[in-house]
Amino acid sequence: MQENKKPNILYSCYSRKNSEGEQFIAQHNFGFMISGSSEHFIGGEKFVFKPGDFRFFKRNQLTRWTKFPPAGGEYRSISISIDQDTLHSISEEYNLTATGPITGRGRCYWNRITC
Repeated sequence: MQENKKPNILYSCYSRKNSEGEQFIAQHNFGFMISGSSEHFIGGEKFVFKPGDFRFFKRNQLTRWTKFPPAGGEYRSISISIDQDTLHSISEEYNLTATGPITGRGRCYWNRITC
């Protein structure tokens, strides 16, 4: 019987203090900023995310981050780690094929949306 694997979903919530850390991104990661802001340093570049921003980080990278709650509020974000088995299943289900490896920065974000 095959194990039922699901992507890891993480809800982050911090209040009244900044949070700092360093983490190896082992799996592709898609996230959404709900409130507060965060700074990520990856590959010598600084990325700042604010409420309404979506972000995507490819796997096998190191990030240093700082999370900032807004004045009188909470830092909140949602992150989904997508493992290789899940990506292969999506590829098969929707008949998607890669034309080659991802090149370039390996991280991106989309403009804010109104929440």
